[in-house]
Amino acid sequence: MSLAPDGFEPIFRTSPYLELLGPILNKKTPDGLVIGLRAEAKHCNAREQIHGGLLSSLADIALGYKHSVRRKNTFTHRNNQLDR
Repeated sequence: MSLAPDGFEPIFRTSPYLELLGPILNKKTPDGLVIGLRAEAKHCNAREQIHGGLLSSLADIALGYKHSVRRKNTFTHRNNQLDR
């Protein structure tokens, strides 16, 4: 059995955080991009339910892709700094 449902494939752009969560999958449709993943034990909390933090991360990923597609013809500058 394939990890990805019909029409889905591994997301085309990834990061160390997405690799830790994933594999994150995507499916291009006429209405846009659908993202998701196959839930595994590592995605669950102590009650064996999908962890809310994972759902928040998926929402964050979706919003990021939506923003990049919507603003693809404009310049966006982001400065993220992590103090160590």
